[in-house]
Amino acid sequence: MNRAELALLTRARDRVASVWVQGVYQAHRQNGELLRFSELPVNCWCAAGAVWAEYRQLPDKEGVTVVVVFEGLAKRLPDHRDHNHEGKLVDFNDYPDRTQAEVMDLFDRAIEEESC
Repeated sequence: MNRAELALLTRARDRVASVWVQGVYQAHRQNGELLRFSELPVNCWCAAGAVWAEYRQLPDKEGVTVVVVFEGLAKRLPDHRDHNHEGKLVDFNDYPDRTQAEVMDLFDRAIEEESC
């Protein structure tokens, strides 16, 4: 993973840290209620949604391969040999009883290990 991809991963982590969601890539949470298909601005993300949101924000995508970012997260999951890295991340994020802390730990391990 190169520096630009690592920076994207770190910014995606920050999105998940602010407000995390399961079952959708992104949504708007207001007064504790999740508005999935709202015209209001998005303010919460799942792990994969946060990666895509940061990727879309890049003015110049040269040197950044989003698949590499997904792979950096997915290879820290059990049975990571499946080539559908984004799908594995979605499954991990949306697993019943999954916590935001567990998702944050995945991001933190990926960032730490990819920084070496």
